[in-house]
Amino acid sequence: MRYIHKFLPAAPLVDAEFYASMPRTTPAVGRVVIFKYSTGVWHVALIKAIEDKGFWVREANFKPCESGYRFVLWND
Repeated sequence: MRYIHKFLPAAPLVDAEFYASMPRTTPAVGRVVIFKYSTGVWHVALIKAIEDKGFWVREANFKPCESGYRFVLWND
């Protein structure tokens, strides 16, 4: 969450799991997206662009100790 907080200072510094209890919204550029993987791990990222087949996010630690961009399909 600290990485997201750099771009959205109003975002609270809490674990990603905290966001799971928040109301669902329509994905939009600048919003936080929350992932819960089959391993039980929670992850958050910032939506940077939306396309027909999915969206681009900016994130940290999807790969340990790395930050950057990746494309996420709508059914990921």
